[in-house]
Amino acid sequence: MSRKRTKQYLTLLMVIGLVSIAAGGSGTFASFNAEVANNGNYFATGTLVLNDNGGHNTCTSAVNNSNSNTAGTGCDTLFKFDHFAAAVTATVDTGGAASGQADIPYTGATGTMYPGDHITITGASGSPTENGTIASITGSTITLSANLGNTYNAGDSITDNTPTYLAHLTLTNAGSIDSSDIKFEATGGGCTAAYSEGETTLTGAVTAGDPVGSSITVADSSNFPTGSPVVVSDGTHAQTFISGGAVDSTHIAVDAQNWNFSYPDATPVTGPEFNGAGTPKNLCDDLTFSIIEESSSTFHDDMTGASQCAFGDSTDTPLAGANGCDLGGTSATTLTNLPTSYQQLDNTTMAAGASRYFLLAVHYTGAGLTNAYQNTQTTTFGLNWHIDQA
Repeated sequence: MSRKRTKQYLTLLMVIGLVSIAAGGSGTFASFNAEVANNGNYFATGTLVLNDNGGHNTCTSAVNNSNSNTAGTGCDTLFKFDHFAAAVTATVDTGGAASGQADIPYTGATGTMYPGDHITITGASGSPTENGTIASITGSTITLSANLGNTYNAGDSITDNTPTYLAHLTLTNAGSIDSSDIKFEATGGGCTAAYSEGETTLTGAVTAGDPVGSSITVADSSNFPTGSPVVVSDGTHAQTFISGGAVDSTHIAVDAQNWNFSYPDATPVTGPEFNGAGTPKNLCDDLTFSIIEESSSTFHDDMTGASQCAFGDSTDTPLAGANGCDLGGTSATTLTNLPTSYQQLDNTTMAAGASRYFLLAVHYTGAGLTNAYQNTQTTTFGLNWHIDQA
């Protein structure tokens, strides 16, 4: 083979070898990858915490180290009237009030008067006198539901015998979960009648004519303060002593007398007795309870800031505008009939971190505080507030 032919042959073999390497897959090529990560996954429960502020301090449902989220302790007492009185007085202000008109300017009120209250206006000399019903109050002017029949001068007296007692309550959802409602209930069995001073019974029978001695023996000597009357009565016969205070848990010190009747064992013994043995006037029946929601934390005791009647009678003439409760209305709830199981307020959900502001109103609807009411009280009761997760 000639040299030229040999060179051509070797060149051909090199080309074939390169083609063979390519076809066999040998050599270096790119490699692609992609990756993502979802880290930090966890599960946690939120919190539903109810805080209560009745004007003095805040208590909370989140009780430390007790695994509970229940009625907090140390909440404010909202109403405490040891000497409940019915009358609010004021005087007719400068300019007087003219016959044939409904407006009466007033000043010097000893309490707060409200629409629906019944008032008496009396002239400086005691005459003339007439009664009226408050239709509205704007600033320091009372507007009656009917025009006056007489003219009254500055300084003439105004007496309002149907008072309203108010408490301010702020409820806050201090947790991180929205609530679906606000509910409340009365505790302690709700409101019943009781004597404001002691109520107990004799221990052992006594005989008419026998000396009483320095004390009488009773089941419970508490709440018979020194100097107050102590009445032993079977409903027909009664004997009154002056208390010298408790000697011990079962003896009340009294002034020396002889027994005026043979009273049997367990005869009722009370403080001042005006109602018949063992039957105190039921003040709970004459006090209505309403809950008015305020639109902000600026409470308006005249209800001008009311956003709704959350509990009570809103079907009759409202107390203030369209949003107040009719405290003395025909459907108003008395303290006797307070719910003793949870009842939901109207339209009162709370978002996490939100607060609601309420005026709690107790309104006297009785005909007047006669002697039948003396030495009576409502039994103490509590109010529980409750929210649920939305």
